[in-house]
Amino acid sequence: MERFALPVRIRPEGWSGASDHKAVEVAGPPARLALSLLPYAALGIEEFMIGGIDRPSEIARIARRSR
Repeated sequence: MERFALPVRIRPEGWSGASDHKAVEVAGPPARLALSLLPYAALGIEEFMIGGIDRPSEIARIARRSR
């Protein structure tokens, strides 16, 4: 069985910079981020490669709040 992964870039709310169109871009609080990825999971995406956050404490905070 094939596995599918999706690049996701987390960006600040209100961000209006240029997009590289190589990743789905999401913004908002952790719960909204998680909910915005559910339709992709329903389509069969099994892995999300998260970018846009680079501090370990921020990554841990988002992971805790999205559970």
